[in-house]
Amino acid sequence: MNFLKRYYDKVILLTLFVFFVGLMLSVLSKVEETSEIKAEDLKLPPRQADHNCVVPESDDFKIKEMWEKSAMVWKSAAKGDHVETASDLIKAEKLAACPYCSENEGAGKVLIPFSSFGGKCPNERCGKELPAPAADQQTLLITAGDSDGDGISNDDEKKYGLNPENPDDATTDIDGDGFSNRYEIAQKTAPNNSSDHPPLWHRLRVVDIRTVELPIKLQVVNTNNVSDKSKWDIQYNLPRTRRGKVRITSNFVVLGDEIQVDENDKRLYRIVDVRHVENATTAKTAATESKNDGNASNVGKFEVILKEVLDPDSKHQPDVIKMVTGETVHSSDLRPIFQDTGRPGSANIIRRLGSDIEINRLVGAQNTSLSRYSRKYSEKYRVISADVRTKHVILGKINGVVEDESKLETVEITPEGKVTVADAVSETKENAGNTPDEE
Repeated sequence: MNFLKRYYDKVILLTLFVFFVGLMLSVLSKVEETSEIKAEDLKLPPRQADHNCVVPESDDFKIKEMWEKSAMVWKSAAKGDHVETASDLIKAEKLAACPYCSENEGAGKVLIPFSSFGGKCPNERCGKELPAPAADQQTLLITAGDSDGDGISNDDEKKYGLNPENPDDATTDIDGDGFSNRYEIAQKTAPNNSSDHPPLWHRLRVVDIRTVELPIKLQVVNTNNVSDKSKWDIQYNLPRTRRGKVRITSNFVVLGDEIQVDENDKRLYRIVDVRHVENATTAKTAATESKNDGNASNVGKFEVILKEVLDPDSKHQPDVIKMVTGETVHSSDLRPIFQDTGRPGSANIIRRLGSDIEINRLVGAQNTSLSRYSRKYSEKYRVISADVRTKHVILGKINGVVEDESKLETVEITPEGKVTVADAVSETKENAGNTPDEE
């Protein structure tokens, strides 16, 4: 211990010297190892590409083949002409508006596959036969007086500022009144003057004539075993909305009572008659089997007649409704549906008998000077009658206040358009020599 106390400073120096020598030896060792590294050891290995090169002409770039091999193809249904685009998720399809699907006035269009035309509408609520699409072709008969063969003479085309060498201007509407240039010239009106045009009802076509399906349904008629109809109990069901929910309510009435047939229709109908719809033999047999007094049977179907309650001063014909036990009820109040060909793409016009149709003259003129007009000219017509079988509708032209509908100037609209004077005269001549049996 005395030695360390005396020479501790030298011991520390010796320790540091030994550590320094060891550190130098370590550095020399590393220098020797470094001198043994060759140039090849410093070369980095080549990097592998993270993608595979493909040839653009290979099958991997053929969309149809790729789609067929994928899991997206709809295997459970026939794909028809759209094999390259049909799948469980999407189906590219050309669509068109069904002319029959709008249930209410002002309803939006119902789009269906264009391929459905010529068959039945796929809409379950419609299912009607659709017309086949017209061929988009124009027959041109080129003559010396009609260079482009569009049906308008060269003289008329020059007179109204049209091009005698362009057949497409025959179907345009330069004055914006909803009639093509060719139609106006054929009708002896000026195609470049919006104030000179055929009657606007010429633009109308009858799409359909419908009866309105009513929510009311006749359930039971209890005769109480008496023949006096005033003592018969009539039960009917009618959906009613309460707090946002629709509930079917049962109602009991008797002959002479007034009821609503639709909660959204405020019109009242009076029960004017109720009777068996079966023949007397069936009713008598039913009465015997039920062991009543034989005056009236509760068995079988009944028919209840409802008549619209109108104001005494009303000039409209009252709507008459027939309800048969368990069957759907339709109103006799017809709803003609019109298309305005002067406004392509516009919604169909739905009107009830006795209501008015207003047709605007200006529908978006191609002439820039006409497009500045802010005022729209119109003509008004009243729906007088409709024939469900022939789909013909009679309109009456309204000028001012209507005092008597029978004095209105009437016109007839068909699915093909107006009935011309020539057609009416021809039909009269054909029927003049026919007896009822021959017809």
